[in-house]
Amino acid sequence: MKPIKIALTADIHDSRENQEKAIASLKVFLKKGKEEKIALFSIAGDLFDKAMNNTSNSGFPQLEQVIKQMMDVAPVVVVEGTVTHDIKGCYDIFRDIDAQYNFTILHPGKPYFLKRRYFCVYDTYTEGESDLLILGLPELSKEHFLKDKQMGKAESDEAIKAGMQKLLLGMAATRKQYPDIPCLIVAHGAIAGAKISQHQVLPPGGIQIGRDDLAMIGADYISLGHYHYAQQIGDLPAYYEGSAFPIDRDESDQKAFSIVTFSYPNERRPYDTFLNIDRVNYPHAPKKKIVIEWSGSLPTIKEADVKGFIVWMQIKIDRELRHTIDIFMIERRLNHFGALIGSEVEIVDNPVETIRSAEIQNAVTLREKVIIHAKLSDKKVAESILD
Repeated sequence: MKPIKIALTADIHDSRENQEKAIASLKVFLKKGKEEKIALFSIAGDLFDKAMNNTSNSGFPQLEQVIKQMMDVAPVVVVEGTVTHDIKGCYDIFRDIDAQYNFTILHPGKPYFLKRRYFCVYDTYTEGESDLLILGLPELSKEHFLKDKQMGKAESDEAIKAGMQKLLLGMAATRKQYPDIPCLIVAHGAIAGAKISQHQVLPPGGIQIGRDDLAMIGADYISLGHYHYAQQIGDLPAYYEGSAFPIDRDESDQKAFSIVTFSYPNERRPYDTFLNIDRVNYPHAPKKKIVIEWSGSLPTIKEADVKGFIVWMQIKIDRELRHTIDIFMIERRLNHFGALIGSEVEIVDNPVETIRSAEIQNAVTLREKVIIHAKLSDKKVAESILD
């Protein structure tokens, strides 16, 4: 069997506000896919950032044009993402595009097959012609598992857990029916133990897929969307692709997409699948957040810390000392050491104790409360005010 090469991404978050960055990323994704002569494009949810009208002002025609160009290179498969981003029915219009190859919305519990002989994705298996099994898992809401059910929180949590396990067991059973071809899963949602960001791990609770449940399916590659930080889940062939550009101001990882190749050591069945993953950078600089406690002089800025980043520098200072900061000078130093256009300096006031302070609450008279508040705020109060 000839190697199968696929281009995979997620979390494009296209909108009128994000369009320049989103379309720039999609064009790089398209160009690389064409150069690599890939057999399939995959988007693991959140192509949209919010609802878009099909008008010239919304930018939707530009998105539709890029999707069509992708469909003239290879078939495209997607799963629906978070409902506040990918609203119901948002992908339907792409299925009607007149292009060389088809656009397929993957639904849970249903197998799909890439047939390279026809360069299309079908929902039927043909011996000797189906080259890749594709399973989709969109982000599922509680309503999907609790439809027409009235129950308390504990019962509903158990029902959701049981429903998810049943769905994953079904996917594992489907995988076992087709052991002679590689399997790709495209999914959007939370995987237990994943990193929400570079510094935060997903806490327990909510609708999550366990690593063991994911592993039992036996997929050769699992393409994930939802979290913007690109990462591998444990030692599984499961990868969050990451967002197509930095969404939040402190996303400092280089955004990229994957070119995955399934190859085989021999022509005998069952095939032993060899996986090769190449990461290709999107054309957007990473961002970096730097927090500094003001010490009365210009902060130390090192070239290694800021060069090549869009820097968001927060300077924490007491309100009455704000006037001592020369923002213009700090911005010049950032630029001098290689911080990119779009970098900014923000002044953040240090918090002061409020009227909710325990000492203030225990004070009896208004005079006592004012004196304590002034002391905690490091301020002087005139005797005329106290009188």
